[in-house]
Amino acid sequence: MKNNHNNYPHSVYSDFLSSGKLLEYLSSRFKPGTELHVICDSNTAKLCFPILKKHINEVYFLNFVAFYEGEKHKNLKTCQTIWSYLSEFGIRKDSLIINLGGGITSDIGGFCASIYLRGIPFINIPTSLMAMVDGSLGGKTGVDLDNLKNILGVINFPEAVFIDAEFLKTLPRREFHSGYNEMIKHGLIADAEYFVHLTDNAFENRISEAIRKSVEIKMNIISEDPFDKGLRRTLNFGHTIGHAIETAFLRFSDKSVLHGEAILLGMIAESYLSELHGILSKNDLDLIIEKLKQRLLKVNFDKNVIDEILQYIMYDKKHSSSQMNFTLLEAPGKAVVNQNVNKKDIRSSLEYVAWLTESNTK
Repeated sequence: MKNNHNNYPHSVYSDFLSSGKLLEYLSSRFKPGTELHVICDSNTAKLCFPILKKHINEVYFLNFVAFYEGEKHKNLKTCQTIWSYLSEFGIRKDSLIINLGGGITSDIGGFCASIYLRGIPFINIPTSLMAMVDGSLGGKTGVDLDNLKNILGVINFPEAVFIDAEFLKTLPRREFHSGYNEMIKHGLIADAEYFVHLTDNAFENRISEAIRKSVEIKMNIISEDPFDKGLRRTLNFGHTIGHAIETAFLRFSDKSVLHGEAILLGMIAESYLSELHGILSKNDLDLIIEKLKQRLLKVNFDKNVIDEILQYIMYDKKHSSSQMNFTLLEAPGKAVVNQNVNKKDIRSSLEYVAWLTESNTK
């Protein structure tokens, strides 16, 4: 799947392990026997690096640097470790970084490659469903600072993204469902029929087909707006509140919430806001909630947690000045950007999510 938009200079290849697309790409750039450098986390180094090595190690020699897995390690300290590795191996501007892993790896690896020597080329090989349909695409890179998600980063596109469902065999079921929630978001903002099929679990056994559909939706949006000036902001649906939920639970609760689980809660809250602001009909809200609530994680939203979430939303990078801008829904499959929402309504939406999670798990 190629995209020739001048501002979006990368290609996406699917099922590359069996098709030889990765070797074809590498051979166009490097002589056999060249050392290549992989960035991954400790879990991916154990489970996924051997799969990649099996397919290309006869032609190229692979080195890797691994960082500790988890959002709490998505910071400048980890970047320093990676930059020291790149310096030790004498990485030059004509080298290539291979980011092998989930969305955190794409974020960290892309950021480190973009900063080192003012930018060296990199490719993404996502190994989680979330990264395949979201984190590895679009050029957004970044790390956290002082518990604020992705507050440091750049938009810098990978040369290529290689997706293969074989890596999903290494994925825990909970992580799979987390990524599946991000695909549901693609349906809600761009394709109502796709949303219904996903929430009816029609794609559970046809995941490669669903991945291609989600990639197509995201690529089409990004190709029209690669630098986040308008249409691309539809991809933020569920994320303004979802990111705050994820951060709050990381710091304020003994129960962790995965990214896709937080985004599901964010989509429910922001659908509620859409109806509250008269943009989304009550019937459409009921349909969305009926489809999403079956996927809810049991979490505790007490007043203190809600207060903490609101604090993080106020610091969210999507807001300019005192305005809190949201992407909301007009209908399943149709999103609208730059909708101003006040703090009182956001609290109401969180209280609604708290009520829904409690009533849904009794």
